[in-house]
Amino acid sequence: MKKTLSVLIAAILILSSLSLLSCSNKDKLNRTVVGNVNGYEVYYEELRWLTMQYKDLIEATYGEGLWDNPELAEKHRAELEDAVFSSIISNYAVLTLCDEFSANGEKLIDINGGDVPGLVDDYVKDTVNELGGRSEYRKSLEKNYLTDSLYRFITGVDICESILFKYYCELTYIDDSDEAALDYIFENFIRTKHIYIQNDAKDNVSENRALADAVRVKLMNGEDLDTLIKNYSEDGYMSTENGYYFTHGQYSEAYEAASFALAIDEVSPVVETYSGYYIIKRLELDTEYVMSNLYSGLKDQYFVAVFDKFIDEQKATLKFVPNEYGSSLDLTKMK
Repeated sequence: MKKTLSVLIAAILILSSLSLLSCSNKDKLNRTVVGNVNGYEVYYEELRWLTMQYKDLIEATYGEGLWDNPELAEKHRAELEDAVFSSIISNYAVLTLCDEFSANGEKLIDINGGDVPGLVDDYVKDTVNELGGRSEYRKSLEKNYLTDSLYRFITGVDICESILFKYYCELTYIDDSDEAALDYIFENFIRTKHIYIQNDAKDNVSENRALADAVRVKLMNGEDLDTLIKNYSEDGYMSTENGYYFTHGQYSEAYEAASFALAIDEVSPVVETYSGYYIIKRLELDTEYVMSNLYSGLKDQYFVAVFDKFIDEQKATLKFVPNEYGSSLDLTKMK
């Protein structure tokens, strides 16, 4: 009995040490620098997180198993790399703009200083509690290709962006007059209504596409758009009376590209996204609606749109520069 017990204990200790070694190696890999953006180091964990998200999106768009097929993977390599490298700079566009605000030689917005680390800790604690404990938190991170350190970094960037937005508004980097907001809305916003056929987990995607095609035919044959929305659309947020008012950067790229390409009263082809299919109709802005809803969300959208332009302009000045290790990684094979 003693010998058996000692063998079991030894085996457990060996397995535990191997597990700890494995975790240690994984942590070391996650915190390995793969490149930089304007002097900010970029770690493997962020590159992997973005890569896996885009791999899932591309696979959902073009077909399951794409990345297991070398020929198809190579075909979509450039699309994947462009998406990942472009997205990497987003966080650093925010941080480099934050770097411009300082007083007495100290940063006013610092992801590693001031109130930000404490706010990040509070947010993570809330997340852990909402998920039901540390174990569920770790499982959720892993499921979403995240690590604790990366989740904290992303949360910190979001907090810094909120503070930066407040500075831009308070220091009138953004004109807060109603006239400026209305001018911007009438020049840059569009209005759409759409029918949305969602690809749920158990859906047959081909059948959904066929349904979208059939619904579009009904619309083009003169059936009432609002009736079709009520009967077929799975977007519960859209008002059939008013539709959506928005500008660039506020919806998905595919939806925006299709919408802005339309003339007033024109209907789009079926727009395919990873989450489903849209049939979009562009409508004329309702002046009365804009005027009466300026303080019910539209002016806030104006502030965000102008702020996003500052972020986009900053992104255009930045570039992700992979180091030797980062250049050696094959994103199509990343797991």
